[in-house]
Amino acid sequence: GADWEYTQPRQYSLSEAPTPDHYRHYRINHKAGSTSRYIHFPGIPWNLLSSLSSGADWEYTQPRQYSLSEAPAPDHYRITVKEDPAGSVSRYIHGGVLEGQVIPISPPFGCFTLSAIDRDAPLALISAGAGMTPMMSMLQTILARQADRKVQWLHATDQGREHMFRDFLIATAKENENFDRDVWYAHPDPLKDQKGVGKHYQHEGFVNLNDVREKLADPKMHYLLCGPHPFMESCCKQLKEWGVGLERIHYEHFGSSQAMAA
Repeated sequence: GADWEYTQPRQYSLSEAPTPDHYRHYRINHKAGSTSRYIHFPGIPWNLLSSLSSGADWEYTQPRQYSLSEAPAPDHYRITVKEDPAGSVSRYIHGGVLEGQVIPISPPFGCFTLSAIDRDAPLALISAGAGMTPMMSMLQTILARQADRKVQWLHATDQGREHMFRDFLIATAKENENFDRDVWYAHPDPLKDQKGVGKHYQHEGFVNLNDVREKLADPKMHYLLCGPHPFMESCCKQLKEWGVGLERIHYEHFGSSQAMAA
């Protein structure tokens, strides 16, 4: 079941953090590779609370929060985790967490949701790297409930080998006239990515929103950002230069929240 005592998205302070009584236990039903550094867990929800510490022999519990990477399903949740060579938790999740294992999950945290945005407003989902995961959940929810809603998908990644959900998004763009996508590869592989120009990705280098300004010009559009802080700060700065008000810019940080530069 997906219902917790906490029914509304919110940000918790340390003193308000859920106690062990609020955790629910979920079994990992399936573990599948996505790209070279990403792995899917279609069976558990966001906010994986690793009391995985016993398995990894850590002195302290290492809590981690992961967004859903697809719309919530009646019988499962999916997260997608990028392996960080320097990250003890992500490496353990990739190599040490097994199918069939039961882990404790906390209620959802944060305020990065669609619920606070006018249901009729067109959306720009702007992400980089693993920041794509909450965008995937939002996109699939919109496709299921509001297929006529305009969505502009903008994503940045290093190269094709790290491009998550590529085929799904290409197919979605073909099937839904209200969904459009633009992708930037910062360092495309000169051999493997050459055939994908125009199909897998449309731009080379770092994201410059001016490349697609005409697609983002609707005065009612809301812009959702998720990715590394420098990426979001750059995009936020460009949007402000266009005169977009802060009430139409929404963002989610990977780690601790940071204010965007004015």
